[in-house]
Amino acid sequence: NKLTAAQSNGDIPSSYVSQDFSGTGLETGTEHGTAVAEAVYDVAPQAQFYFYKIEDLTDFENAKNACKTNGVQIVNHSMGWFNTGGYYDGTGSACNIASDAITNGILWVNAAGNSAEKHYRATFVDNGSGYHSFGVGASVNPIGPDPTSAWYHNVGEVITICMNWNNYPITDQDYDLYLYRYTGTYWTSVSSSTRRQTGSISPEESISYTNSTANGMYGIRVRKYSATTNVDFTLFSLGKSIGYRTNASSLTDPATVTDV
Repeated sequence: NKLTAAQSNGDIPSSYVSQDFSGTGLETGTEHGTAVAEAVYDVAPQAQFYFYKIEDLTDFENAKNACKTNGVQIVNHSMGWFNTGGYYDGTGSACNIASDAITNGILWVNAAGNSAEKHYRATFVDNGSGYHSFGVGASVNPIGPDPTSAWYHNVGEVITICMNWNNYPITDQDYDLYLYRYTGTYWTSVSSSTRRQTGSISPEESISYTNSTANGMYGIRVRKYSATTNVDFTLFSLGKSIGYRTNASSLTDPATVTDV
């Protein structure tokens, strides 16, 4: 968004190549891409700029191919991807796109992600009832500033949680993800992701839930539904920070690729 205004102000180059792979319009959505372009223009004002708008992995693949076709030498990708087929270890669809560009001589520069306070990783510990123990007596991880409190969410605010575990590409270790709301006296389930991992699908669950309660407070639970091992699993909140968190290993894809 605001690409034309930035050009009029001299904050981006007077000429550039652009393509909207999303089909939603080059100047719709947030201003993030324009802000990144302004920052790069400040330090490389004489470069030839290519602006590609994407929304999903198909767009991402197409934009990468366009970079190869057009002889682009440096890519700045200030985005992070979640649950794309790898355990944040340089593998999976998003990482494969960056790796292919690098193999073809492109220098790939990527955002590390702002997820250090929105990330949790641990080996599953059963609290005695099939749910993960985030701490002593704590089977709920509050979406909040610390383990003892939760953030308020406005009506209409979207809460998105992604979970995966280290059993790629497909698994029969079946875990589930739950979102709970705090009523003031107890936690009650409001949404869940319960894909059945029976050996034919990936170890991934995700929830996207729209808050409909004024000052809603939420927390996350993880359940072992049917598994013979306690898996190494990861949670990401795509919105507010979470109380129990793991700052380390919080890079998002494709920043996890070794050569990025």
